[in-house]
Amino acid sequence: PEIARALLIQPENVQKRIERAREKLSQFQLELESLRHPWMRQRTSSVLTVIYLIFNEGYLTTCNDHAIQQGLCQEGLRLARLLVENPLGQTGDTFALLALMCFHAARLPARTSEQGEMVLLENQDRRQWDSRLIAEGMHWMGHMAIDQSAGRYHLEAAIAWEHTRARNLQSTNWPRLVQIYRSLCRLVAGPAQILNLAIAESRAFGPQ
Repeated sequence: PEIARALLIQPENVQKRIERAREKLSQFQLELESLRHPWMRQRTSSVLTVIYLIFNEGYLTTCNDHAIQQGLCQEGLRLARLLVENPLGQTGDTFALLALMCFHAARLPARTSEQGEMVLLENQDRRQWDSRLIAEGMHWMGHMAIDQSAGRYHLEAAIAWEHTRARNLQSTNWPRLVQIYRSLCRLVAGPAQILNLAIAESRAFGPQ
C-alpha cells in the first residue's frame, strides 16, 4: 500500500509488478560478479529513484499510525552508502542524493514531539539535530562537485543545506533558496516544487 501511494497507483498493480520482477530475476539467475558490468550504470538513475522513494516514505509516511518511520529512512541511507562503495555507483547524482538524505535525516530527532506529533521546521529545536549526519552530508556535497551537471538531487541537496546551516527560520538565506527553487522548477515543475518556490519567494520578498 505504501508503494502504491508513493507511485499514485492501485495496490493490486504494485503486487503484480513485484511478482513479475521476482519471476524475471529468477530467470536471469544473476551473480554478484555481473553487477559490476558497465551496463549497470544505465540503471543507476532508477536505483536512485527507488532509494529516494524509500527514504521519503519514512520521512513523511503515508501510514496513519505515526508521522515518520525511522527504519525506512535508515534503510534509504544504508542503500545509498552501499551504492557509493561501488565504482559504478560513484556518480554526482548518487553523492548528491546521499547528501540530501543526510541533511534531512539529521533533523529527525527534532521532527516529532514527545506525543509523536509533527513539529514544523520553524518550531524545531535545532540543537537536537544530528551533527554527525550534517557533517556526513557536507562530505558528500564535496564529492558531488566532481559532476558538473546540476541535477535534481544536486539542487535539492543545496536547498536542504541552506535550511540546515541557518541558525533559525528568520536567518535562512531565502533569496538564495528562491534562486535554487527556480532552477529546480525548470527541471521538475511539479506542484510541490512550485508551491515551495512560492513559499520561498514570500519569505524573501513578501506575500505579494
